[in-house]
Amino acid sequence: MGRGVEGFEFALRNARQQQTQLKAMRMEKELASNAERIRYLEGHIAQALASGAHAPLPTTTPALSNVGPSGSTSSAFCAGTITFNITFDYGMVDGAVTTHAEWSEFGPHAEMTRNIHTYAYAWTPDHSSYQEDSDSSGPIGGTCCYFQESFAAVGVTFSPKLYGSAYIVGTSGCNDMLFYEDSNY
Repeated sequence: MGRGVEGFEFALRNARQQQTQLKAMRMEKELASNAERIRYLEGHIAQALASGAHAPLPTTTPALSNVGPSGSTSSAFCAGTITFNITFDYGMVDGAVTTHAEWSEFGPHAEMTRNIHTYAYAWTPDHSSYQEDSDSSGPIGGTCCYFQESFAAVGVTFSPKLYGSAYIVGTSGCNDMLFYEDSNY
């Protein structure tokens, strides 16, 4: 889990390293997907720096804590709570990843908006088969709750590679950002 611009910069460094590896393996479809992820992260980092989100967070910001099984975390975020859960499921010769993000806020609702992005990616070790899914919300505000999921599955393989990530970015009245990712490799 990463908070603020530093969390997004960490995710961006990882995505750029992955881009280099994908170029070396000549994985054109995966390169396009990774390039989109890089553009997304760069855009939100630039937006946050322009709005002052890079300023240090107040010391009253609670530490992140696990609230469930491995791959799940919850944190206070912009007058509410965000929960990220990335689940890996394995079959006899397949695997799947589900990335779930859930926003909740008790009323009266704060005059803030947020955007959520979820991403799931599954592939075989030899990269002969893969599936990916992503979803982005519009601005979320004035509501008690919201959730979204992304799902990807792959087979036939005895050792699927699975990756999930989720982001939340405050867009109006809140300059915070959270990034969460998990993988089975």
